[in-house]
Amino acid sequence: MTDDLLTTHNSHSQHVAVKIFDVTVNSMADERTASTMNWLNSALRSSLKSSTIVSQVQVWQWALMDPERVHAVPPFLPPPSHCPVP
Repeated sequence: MTDDLLTTHNSHSQHVAVKIFDVTVNSMADERTASTMNWLNSALRSSLKSSTIVSQVQVWQWALMDPERVHAVPPFLPPPSHCPVP
């Protein structure tokens, strides 16, 4: 009976290990956050405190997750003032 319990435990451990190592790492959210922070921290806003920028990014990303806009076209981000518009 102990062997059956040990075999079952090993089977479950192997299953969990496969599931853990099967997870795909994706840094898309980090890249999106960094991009938004760079956009918000333009030359005109360089005097903002870091906590203010973090708060603005959180509000921006929350607004992007509006259920009615999830499948809509993302909002236009204007270029920073030092970039000429084509």
